[in-house]
Amino acid sequence: MKNKSWAFISLTVKGLERCQTLRTALGVDGDILCLTKRAGGREDRTFDSFQEMMACAFNEYEVLVCLMASGIVVRALAPLMVSKTSDPAVLVMDEPGRFCISLLSGHLGSANDCAKLVEEKTGAAAVITTASDVSGSLAVDTLAMRLGLAIDDMTQAKDVTAALVNGEKVLINQNLADLPDNVQFGQATGTDAFAGMILIDPFEKGLSISQIAELKKRIPCVCLHSPGTVIGLGCRKGVSKEAIWNAIIENCEYCGLPSESIARVATVDVKQNEAGILGMVEELGADLRIIGREDIAQVESMFPGSDFVKETIGVSAVAEPCGYLGSDKGVQVCGRKKLDGVTVSIWRMKND
Repeated sequence: MKNKSWAFISLTVKGLERCQTLRTALGVDGDILCLTKRAGGREDRTFDSFQEMMACAFNEYEVLVCLMASGIVVRALAPLMVSKTSDPAVLVMDEPGRFCISLLSGHLGSANDCAKLVEEKTGAAAVITTASDVSGSLAVDTLAMRLGLAIDDMTQAKDVTAALVNGEKVLINQNLADLPDNVQFGQATGTDAFAGMILIDPFEKGLSISQIAELKKRIPCVCLHSPGTVIGLGCRKGVSKEAIWNAIIENCEYCGLPSESIARVATVDVKQNEAGILGMVEELGADLRIIGREDIAQVESMFPGSDFVKETIGVSAVAEPCGYLGSDKGVQVCGRKKLDGVTVSIWRMKND
């Protein structure tokens, strides 16, 4: 398992000693946190209050290992928790190191895997209570992590996982190995025989936004998307990073595409130094593809255009041809939409 940024947290001298032993045994990148009054010189950070220490750890580290009673941890976490998609993994261990409880973010935060790592390296019994794991069934978020996919709707994911755990039939549109017996591969057509549906890269498989919306009206239906979303982008000069980001997110939400699936932003060469675009792409962590106007000229007739844009920069359209070329002539999910000086077109790279 890939090393994460760990925090080992204790309230007592014995707990502090266990943190030191545990970090060495795991061989992970991590800090030891303790209260100032318990500091002994081998910790990395000290805090005057427990709540301050937990708030810092919750926001700054990916895995928290708490050497203390679970009730204390639960009370400290209550005001800090936001979402299973963003909360860190939280483990609780007793001071003697006999048990390691996966307390929070078992799947998406990898707390279950971290508890198993502790068990493997130290012999502490991993205590895992997530229903899909203890029943030997499948959770949607576990499947998404396994395949490196982003989930479009966590509420729908929860409902589909409930169907899986309860042994009800769930349809999936991609034939995968090692699926439970109640998961059946097939096309997303008839839904009467199923209690839920998992659609992997549905746009590349020919489904439209409206078709997916109709399926979601019938039964719980979750879409899992590979990181192949491409944003074709045009904007007025000087538009802020925030305005560009808001336009992208609004259009992605309309399409049911999570921002985590965005792999590339494509824009015309005259915008290659636009500060708002550069700042947004850097923050997003996506690839920036600059499309030359000579290339756009070869395909601009395929898309609606503007005489004003043609007179201004020499081509009649930007967002759609940039999305088309930036996705390597992929699948259009949504045509151009304008918001506050930003034009967005959404595409998906083809899965070969």
